[in-house]
Amino acid sequence: MVQPAVRLLSAEDAAAYRRVRLQALREHPEAFGSSAEDFAVQPLGDVADRLGSQSERFSIFGAFVGGELVGLVGFGRDGGLKVRHRGGIYQMYVTPEQRGKGLGWLLLEYAVSHARQLSGLEEINLAVTVGNDSARRLYERFGFLFSHREPRYIKIDDRYYDIDWMVLSLQKGETK
Repeated sequence: MVQPAVRLLSAEDAAAYRRVRLQALREHPEAFGSSAEDFAVQPLGDVADRLGSQSERFSIFGAFVGGELVGLVGFGRDGGLKVRHRGGIYQMYVTPEQRGKGLGWLLLEYAVSHARQLSGLEEINLAVTVGNDSARRLYERFGFLFSHREPRYIKIDDRYYDIDWMVLSLQKGETK
């Protein structure tokens, strides 16, 4: 069995990232605030530039199996003084053929480990579409707790999807 590897993506990963991100957006449009239509028209050079200029404020990690990119997770943090204590998980996705093998957990571990190293970061938030029970179970097992529901957050054609916001406290001994 080939061991998966997780690392920060770079500009050289732009084509692979674009392929996997488009797959995610097309396969599960209800799970992401971004659309495949908007992402598909971004020039590959812009995607490479973004991956090449990552920082503590926004980072995208990839899971690789046998050298192939098969999973993504993004971490973001606002730089403003009043909200920089909070970060967020974005773009979480594992390709269908790699699901159920622990890659989602591995990606979360990597992103949260990265976040724990950032000065002043106290909590990590994420959103999960209501009805995406497998993702929700993963987040709950990892320690994320339900915060609140935001109705009608995503609209595709004439259908609305609610999202649940979840939070993971990084402060020792604190539960919400």
